[in-house]
Amino acid sequence: MLREFGSTKKVEVSSNLQYIDSLRGVAILMVILVHTSQTVSGLHSYIQTVCNFGQMGVQLFFVLSAFTLCLSMERRSGQSGLGSFYNRRFFRIAPLYYFGIVFYLFFYSTINFFSDDYFFSTDQYTSLNISANLFFFHGFYPPANNNIVPGGWSIGTEMAFYLIFPFLFLLYKRFREYKAALFLIPVTGLLITYSIFLLLSALGIKNINNDSFYYFNLINQLPVFLLGISFYFMPLNFKPKKFLHNIVAFAILIFLLFVAVFVFSRTRDITMKPFISGVAFLSLLFVFRTVKFLNFEWLQNLGRLSYSIYLFHFVFAWVLSSVIVELLKGSLDSNLLLFICFTVSVLLSAFVANLSSPLIEKPGIHLGNKVLLYFKKKPERTIKTIDLK
Repeated sequence: MLREFGSTKKVEVSSNLQYIDSLRGVAILMVILVHTSQTVSGLHSYIQTVCNFGQMGVQLFFVLSAFTLCLSMERRSGQSGLGSFYNRRFFRIAPLYYFGIVFYLFFYSTINFFSDDYFFSTDQYTSLNISANLFFFHGFYPPANNNIVPGGWSIGTEMAFYLIFPFLFLLYKRFREYKAALFLIPVTGLLITYSIFLLLSALGIKNINNDSFYYFNLINQLPVFLLGISFYFMPLNFKPKKFLHNIVAFAILIFLLFVAVFVFSRTRDITMKPFISGVAFLSLLFVFRTVKFLNFEWLQNLGRLSYSIYLFHFVFAWVLSSVIVELLKGSLDSNLLLFICFTVSVLLSAFVANLSSPLIEKPGIHLGNKVLLYFKKKPERTIKTIDLK
């Protein structure tokens, strides 16, 4: 395991970071919960608040992404360059996402044909919108941002972050000795995004909410990623007795989660919601790393499949859940109905992910490794040819 977050020595990372997989499992459960709840009306107000906060599961993914990228970058230090980094990221994300573009085109075309007697909207599936998703710049083009693949906005934002991450990592390494100041970087990012939010509001731009293009954009989400990087470079030297350690960790976690849920439910500020949630998720990261028994095997399995689950869960959380609600809403309590829909969505999404992961995800990663190996060998062949001449 990692000896110390932010150690200046070469980081030793186990290939089995259970707490990271567990937290990915938590994140995907949060996302499925919020989307399932959107099909069920009449929920208790407290349950509805918790369900709505499930939207922040994406921000938990962002924090984990930044943190694990730091682990990977430190582990591979001196072994590979930028080309290798971008190759791994692209082939990890692109194959399954491209399949998702084709899948949802046929899926929604089928539904539209049988319900409204047309296949798909030509305003939605334009060549520019599809191209934006294929080349992952849909995070900067509003018409294509979140309507080709459901939830595709987060993939576009993630890919945009990958583009700048190596440079952010070098920036952090340069200032890593100034431990206490490292959290000023995401705070500065928050202040910048908050200023942009105020400017947009002053200009009278409408629909600035947590489902808008301004919310989805990397500029707004970047402080959340920066929290994950800052946490990586911060050493954790607090080591009291284990029992006290766990109690303190849980207390901090509960307090920060309560603050995050309160802020989420009380404000429309698209910059504060993700950032406060991100701070709470740092405590979640600390707790899951510290308290080993929280890392259940089933939760880790969900985490390992979380990318596939994320792309396909909309079929069950939105479409199938709507059918279940329509069939059972007259005979079951809304809160029980939510539990049924949520459970069915999780189980079926995991089942599909167990198929798509070995059929699409892993072959895509394997292809990326082959491409990387080819380009690593190519310069050697070129040099030999020149020597022979």
